[in-house]
Amino acid sequence: EGSADRGKWRDVKFLEQVGTPEFNKQLDKTQMADFHSHGWIFRAVYKHARKGNLLDADGNIVDWKDPDKFKKAIHLSDIHLDKGMQCADCHFSQDNHGNGKLYGETRNALVITCEACHGDIRSRATLVSTGPAAPGNGINLAINTTPFKQKQFYWRGDRLFQRSIMDPNQEWEVVQVVDTITPGRPHYSEKSRLAKTIQKDGLTWGAIADQSDLTKLAHSSSKMSCQSCHTSWTTSCFGCHLSMSANQRMPMLHNEGLLTRNYTAYDFMVLRDDVYMLGIDGTVTGNRVSPIRSACAVVVSSQNAQRDWLYYQQQTVSSEGFSGQAFSPYVPHTVRAKETKECTDCHVSQERDNNAWMAQVLIQGTNFLNFMGRYVYVATGEDGFNAVKIAEHDEPPAIYGSDFHKFVYPKTRAGTRGG
Repeated sequence: EGSADRGKWRDVKFLEQVGTPEFNKQLDKTQMADFHSHGWIFRAVYKHARKGNLLDADGNIVDWKDPDKFKKAIHLSDIHLDKGMQCADCHFSQDNHGNGKLYGETRNALVITCEACHGDIRSRATLVSTGPAAPGNGINLAINTTPFKQKQFYWRGDRLFQRSIMDPNQEWEVVQVVDTITPGRPHYSEKSRLAKTIQKDGLTWGAIADQSDLTKLAHSSSKMSCQSCHTSWTTSCFGCHLSMSANQRMPMLHNEGLLTRNYTAYDFMVLRDDVYMLGIDGTVTGNRVSPIRSACAVVVSSQNAQRDWLYYQQQTVSSEGFSGQAFSPYVPHTVRAKETKECTDCHVSQERDNNAWMAQVLIQGTNFLNFMGRYVYVATGEDGFNAVKIAEHDEPPAIYGSDFHKFVYPKTRAGTRGG
């Protein structure tokens, strides 16, 4: 909300235009989608190298000065979305309506699994979903029908197809994992075969002779979730600001009908798409390797009725002493078939030039994102140290001289270095 007071978020006509082709033609650095009523404007994410260059389908650099750069660069939308799928095409009745039981986490209540529709390296899909909340024998997806009285899944030879639950004239092939590792099949990919069959010795790959070979696999599906490799990018939040001011009568968000004397502005900041982290999933979801995100990096401030700041831009700490900066496993829903993770995205390269990237993947930290606050402390020898102001006090606390500062505080920025 602090940004809205100084920017265009409060302009209804502006919000009506956001995401339209005419609007995006004016943008040089990014492309936007529509405005979300909770205050978000969605931004498109494109394939890019680690140094920030846009890449096309063949991995070639797209010049930032190219007027058609956003047409040439690969938009990393989820492949299910590209096929025309909607949420209900994967998440069927129980995933949507539950089964009457309470679960401690959203994903613990799911039935659907990737393998139910795509099969695995040994066999084609059984169309039996065995997610955490599925009953003992799983749920048979083969009997699902669309609202148009068609079978939702059907086989055409050894190829599986799925009909849309929203459009009677739309369907798509559901690619089988086994076809991507079998030479001669239409969807064969040598990279897929290497990734899915390479063994722990790092040398042997290509053949799966018997069941015992599955225990030798480096990337066994019993140890790694599908999205660990097939995620093209992840979202991570590293510092949403919650600034509370007393003596302002405001409605409480998410508690409709209630009023409060405290106004808490929600300023979403430091949302990144160039961070990738891996960790171990929860017990219910199999303790497998899975993408991890920073999802609760909240920084809080509080001002009393006399306008005194009781605390300012403080990271939260629980009464037990645990940090409020929470990391959690999740399913990013940014699946791609080609723009997946490469070997050196998760393993040390032969050139050993990705050590910092690896430290980030393993959540060890690289100083890539540091929360500085309004002041930085500079040592001055025998005189001790000085606190130097580097950011605005009000929300959003833009760094002096930054592009963000230029857009949000144009008058103030004109008088700063870099202005």
